[in-house]
Amino acid sequence: MIGVHIFPEVPLLRSSFAFLVLLSFPRFTSGASLDGAWRLEQYVLDGKDVRVSGTLIFTEDHFGMVYRMGASGDSGRGHGGTYRVQADQIHFSIPFWLQYVDGAPRVMAETSEAGSHFEVEGDDLMLRFENDAIQRFTRVPMATSPLDGAWKIADYESGAKTGKADGVALFGAGSFVLIYTMATGSAAPDARAHAGGFEIEGDTLTLNVQSSIHCVGGSGRVELTPSPRAIGFRREAGKLDLDFASGARMTFVE
Repeated sequence: MIGVHIFPEVPLLRSSFAFLVLLSFPRFTSGASLDGAWRLEQYVLDGKDVRVSGTLIFTEDHFGMVYRMGASGDSGRGHGGTYRVQADQIHFSIPFWLQYVDGAPRVMAETSEAGSHFEVEGDDLMLRFENDAIQRFTRVPMATSPLDGAWKIADYESGAKTGKADGVALFGAGSFVLIYTMATGSAAPDARAHAGGFEIEGDTLTLNVQSSIHCVGGSGRVELTPSPRAIGFRREAGKLDLDFASGARMTFVE
């Protein structure tokens, strides 16, 4: 998302997901709810369609979005943080932001503040940006689970961990977004972002990952064929533990 370039320009989508002050949107539906999951269906830039797919989730006061883009789907971005709605504007605070575009990884080290105009009509959401770029989303049918809502990372134990982790996991309408950074001791942290659908059976959470972006150690990649991940989980008293097959564990709090 775009406009005054709080987020740096990049070759593929120079006016990406930087949330900024945008053009007025004449058909805004007042009182429309953003809560739930939205599937990114279209991105129009300079009058041309850019191939894109991804997931956007709004909870009561958090948001997260992860998407792949480009002809081969080998570029992508992830964004996460908090938001508030005022009239026909969404105001975002974005502490988690990463991209891997045209072979170049980048992780933002500072929180960005920005906003965008939006329109909701039925199950369709459209965002129009300062340069007339457009993103269109379709609402994912509502479904409920015991994990729904926003969860903040409290602890992360893993051999793949590069430093103290900070991030958020969002669950809603059978969809999830997980985005987090890891301190590296340098100015820019490492980061990962994942999104897709999920299923619960007993104490097993299966993440059907559709978008997965890694920016670690100065390198980056977008998984072209992400596979489902079966994870053990426990939720109790405002706490969520995820136990991965690799032996890693993530602990979240509401």
